[in-house]
Amino acid sequence: MADGKKRTLEIVSIVIFIAILVFVALLSRLHYLRYDLTKTKEYSLAERSVATIKKLTQEINIIGFVREGMDEYAQLKRIFAAYEYTSHLIKTKLVDPVRYPSIAQKYKVKQFNTVIVEGYNRLQIVKFPTEENITNAINRIIEGKARKIAWIMGHGERTFKEEKEKNVSILKEILEGENFELEEKNLLRDAIDRSYDIVIIAGPENNFLSEEIQSLKGYLNQGGNLVVFLEPFSDAGLVNLLKGYGIVAGNDIVVDPFSKAQGGDFLLPIVVQYANHEITKDFNLATIYRSARPISIDKDMLKDYQLTELAYTSPESWAETNLEAVFKGTVQRDNEDKAGPVCLAAISEGNGLTKEEKEQKPKIVVFGDVDFITNQFIGLGGNKQLIRNTINYLGARRDFIFIKKEHKAVEPLLLTNFQKKIVFWVPVVVMPTIVLLLAILVWFRRRAR
Repeated sequence: MADGKKRTLEIVSIVIFIAILVFVALLSRLHYLRYDLTKTKEYSLAERSVATIKKLTQEINIIGFVREGMDEYAQLKRIFAAYEYTSHLIKTKLVDPVRYPSIAQKYKVKQFNTVIVEGYNRLQIVKFPTEENITNAINRIIEGKARKIAWIMGHGERTFKEEKEKNVSILKEILEGENFELEEKNLLRDAIDRSYDIVIIAGPENNFLSEEIQSLKGYLNQGGNLVVFLEPFSDAGLVNLLKGYGIVAGNDIVVDPFSKAQGGDFLLPIVVQYANHEITKDFNLATIYRSARPISIDKDMLKDYQLTELAYTSPESWAETNLEAVFKGTVQRDNEDKAGPVCLAAISEGNGLTKEEKEQKPKIVVFGDVDFITNQFIGLGGNKQLIRNTINYLGARRDFIFIKKEHKAVEPLLLTNFQKKIVFWVPVVVMPTIVLLLAILVWFRRRAR
């Protein structure tokens, strides 16, 4: 009788134990918790990705076509897990196109390491499946119609249609990833109205005609957004236009000994000081320029416009007026030069009583250099992030102004000989031995009964 009760208790204990395991498994499936303890947040999405995902209102599918066993498979699996954990509206799947060719044919996938993002009755193809590119695709799925940028040409500006170092083809790819559509426009031939969210003038060398200036004024009077990149000694007739909105372009060049000390050139100013503005708030990345001119604000016009100087060079820098000395490489600071820090970028925004009124007012951002957005420089420091923040701000996309998540550093774990022995003996020898001894002890106690 006692043996029967004992067996019944054992069976009940086993059933209860199994029930607890099933309950815990179901609970973990319904309320999945995940903590990223890595220093560089290896298994977490960037802030910008999270902000994009929060805009989802319906389910989307992300399908990765990659060979099992390849390094890319593990990388995508990690990225997909982070997306699914962030939102229940994201469903992911990894497909080996060799094992399942019918699925690859359905989506017309012809190469490995391709990701399909589908939803909102739209589909995006990602050929280089990084987190940034997948998030860009999700953003395009959500927004649908792209925002339009008019890229002004006809005065020697930099073009995005050629992949030379001095041009801006990389910037074009970045902005397209942000769901902007770039169109080259000539002000004498093409009408520019508010169907264009932003107008960009990048490094003009020749003067704008009066008709073109009037066209720009007409666009701004409609509440348009303008970005101008001016080179030293080449204002292209835009100085008076910008001055009318409270932004002053200096007729000198910035010299920065700090850059020289960092191994650069004294005409390669480095900016690490930024204003408390939405574009640059908490911006902690250095931006690097080449042959820049000072940009400042006209404080007398603060009653008409909200004017902000955005980025400053080091205190050791100055605005040099002796151009002959610059060209000879014999520059020295004197009393005629403007002492640093020197401002290299500023924004003019129309005043308004409400946020809606302000959105209807013109906004102009002016940089004293165009080289920092070219193919040669845009990958340096925070150059890419600064121009991305600027464009997103003017395009009324404040949720996309972020500091880029840092590259994940590889940190090797260096162990002493004693630590190596601990790592080997404890998990390989000591722990298994303890478990074995406990098992033997339990067996002997049961035999003793």
